[in-house]
Amino acid sequence: PTPPATDANGFPLPERPACAAESGGEFVRATTSEGNGVGILLLGEGASGVVLGPQDGGDICMMLAYGEELAADYRVALYDWKEPRSEVPLLAVQALRGAGADRVVLGGASYGGALAMSVAHRARPRLAGVFSLGGELRLPGEDFRPGIRRWRGPLLEVSSRQDPYFDSAD
Repeated sequence: PTPPATDANGFPLPERPACAAESGGEFVRATTSEGNGVGILLLGEGASGVVLGPQDGGDICMMLAYGEELAADYRVALYDWKEPRSEVPLLAVQALRGAGADRVVLGGASYGGALAMSVAHRARPRLAGVFSLGGELRLPGEDFRPGIRRWRGPLLEVSSRQDPYFDSAD
């Protein structure tokens, strides 16, 4: 048998996850600045797109059901985490744009939302908006606030009083 293709670091390239075997769409790969292969699942059609980032420890499967729902009206990108993580949301934005989306909203849950808010200002062309589902402002060793302050555009942050990482006071 043929050995699996590898990234620049010798690790197997990402493959479409089993959870998405019947989801259709296109599975693409991108590469981080450290040479790590990133898996990105593109669903739906159209010129408007949404990137859905998973929480820490999450993956494409975590956001798949919501992604499939959104794909009825939008082009959607779902991704897995690789290092450096701060690059991955923007790689997903690039993949969506490469597939034909010209208006893109970047968002995610928890860590995915925190990174979406903190890297949104770096996206070129400019994003149509950003959303966060309980994305943290700070974590041990990480402060997302400087990047968040640089975003000048629509931002939707969803939280609750009981969220220990991003409550309604934040």
